[in-house]
Amino acid sequence: YLPNDPELERIRQNYSRRASFRTDPPRADVYIRDYLDAGDDVPWEHLGRTPLEATVIPTGQLRYKITKPGLNTVEGSIGTPATTWQQVLTVKLDPEGTGPAGMVRVPAQEPIEEFWLDKYEVTNRQFKEFVVQGGYQKRDYWRHSFAKDGRIVAWEQAVDELKDATGRPGPATWEFGTFPEGRDDYPVGGVSWYEATAFCEFAGKSLPTIHHWQAAAGLRGRYASILQLSNFDGQGPVCVGIYRGLGPYGTYDTAGNVREWCWNAFGAKRYILGGAWSDPKYMCYQPDLRLPFDRSATNGFRCAKYAHPPPQELISPI
Repeated sequence: YLPNDPELERIRQNYSRRASFRTDPPRADVYIRDYLDAGDDVPWEHLGRTPLEATVIPTGQLRYKITKPGLNTVEGSIGTPATTWQQVLTVKLDPEGTGPAGMVRVPAQEPIEEFWLDKYEVTNRQFKEFVVQGGYQKRDYWRHSFAKDGRIVAWEQAVDELKDATGRPGPATWEFGTFPEGRDDYPVGGVSWYEATAFCEFAGKSLPTIHHWQAAAGLRGRYASILQLSNFDGQGPVCVGIYRGLGPYGTYDTAGNVREWCWNAFGAKRYILGGAWSDPKYMCYQPDLRLPFDRSATNGFRCAKYAHPPPQELISPI
């Protein structure tokens, strides 16, 4: 109705931006929708097939989905950087059924190599496998010396302290060696940093460094949309993935639900990130610290998988 209208052009430029979508292999379908439109019944808008260069998309936080027959579907989110109006998203698509199960690929970022991270927090069901298979009795899983009150504690003594509410080996939130009925897919809570690292060893994975965790969570931009779709309701943990707070590469619950242990130390403490269901929402962005023996009910974790061990600069104390 108003072609070449300068006011409409100003509005269009203010409320849209350009983004490029590239995939390996190409010719994959790209879909987007508003970040807060997280329900399964909300339709997707088809942008086209890759490569898509400098495509006009709405300003703001968006969800994306990339599909191609025979390949794993990739989902994630993209935001609006304060000073960058063109964004490039490059995604590698793997054949269906390949790649570490339950993990998402996080692309390389300076100075981080490409790696994999659990899509969800480690659940009670998964941790029970560790317990059932003798995780608390097999010393090979416990590769890090135990420190408490400024002194080194023997392995036998340290593991003997890691009991559930009824004195059996297991997280502090469990009873009689197991979790409450119906909570199979809730995130495991009440675990120390030592238990988290032992489980990672058992699973053939690693506890993510703070750098890897933050790269995958994508919270450095401090966007608020994820807070509206994350568990900070103060009522307790919920089944992983129920809240639809989505990271840039497909992770869920990096904000809220349970806090997540990371590798790096600060003095005698270890970093634990993302905030928990009982925390104020700003803890989503604020790095927290706990003693490695801390077994608060809000302490959980997720695992990473690296092609090569991270360099010293990434695993060093911060």
